[in-house]
Amino acid sequence: VNTGAHGQMAGLGEHWELWMFVQGGMTPHEALRAATMSPATTLGMAADLGSLEAGKLADLVVLDANPLEDIRKSEQVRMVMVNGRLFDAATLDQVGNHPDAEGSAAFGDGPNSLGIGRWWGSAGAEAASHAGCVCETGL
Repeated sequence: VNTGAHGQMAGLGEHWELWMFVQGGMTPHEALRAATMSPATTLGMAADLGSLEAGKLADLVVLDANPLEDIRKSEQVRMVMVNGRLFDAATLDQVGNHPDAEGSAAFGDGPNSLGIGRWWGSAGAEAASHAGCVCETGL
């Protein structure tokens, strides 16, 4: 499944491609398999990725709806698990089994975090200030 293109907001391409698979005749189950198991197998990484099994990497999304009923529900992401750590999709706050005093390493505001949440907020403000122009924003 495509992971986006230049100028495309991260994360949208995956959903659009799933939807196009179904428009092209796949069932939602076949489309989800094409986005998960098939790439892992093709890349020789099926032992680590592509399905929910003990011992595999814990990178997944939790949805508010069933995409098997309607593939467009794939965008109703409630939580994201990255490397076994669970995050609220709306706030990017870490929840669940790995509490951190300073928030997550990627999105937290502590001195040892990467501050991606702060970067994304400032990048969004920068992009909004250039709405409608084709200038280079450095994003």
